[in-house]
Amino acid sequence: FPIGTVNITLQVFAVFLIVLLSKSFDAIIITCLYAIMGTIGLPVFSAFSAGGFASATYGFILGFILSSILIYIYNLLSKNNNNYHLLIKGIIVLIGIYVIGLPYACLILKSDLFSMLVYFLPYIAIDILKMIFASFVYKRLAKIL
Repeated sequence: FPIGTVNITLQVFAVFLIVLLSKSFDAIIITCLYAIMGTIGLPVFSAFSAGGFASATYGFILGFILSSILIYIYNLLSKNNNNYHLLIKGIIVLIGIYVIGLPYACLILKSDLFSMLVYFLPYIAIDILKMIFASFVYKRLAKIL
């Protein structure tokens, strides 16, 4: 859904499900392949576009990779998978995405970090809702898988 210069997508929802459902190192491979596919020109990013390093939202794609790495490390350190750990994993994913995405957007758009944070606050709120929804979907899928 295009809103302003940034589209609302289900990418964060998908990344959260990927890191929860994938085994061990697979989530890192999946997110890396996704970034590579879009970078080389395949239309896999939002609005079926190919992105690249010059896109202001490319940092968020790189954040998907960081998030999958952070969740991999978290899973090595903690074997629990209750609601408390789902919340922690959701926070880790969001931090991983935005810790790279916001500074990258600042760099490309030549803006300051505070302005970008204010601009992205509605998107962060929407991403939190996506995480909650993804948690419910994960619980259902985990029973099936």
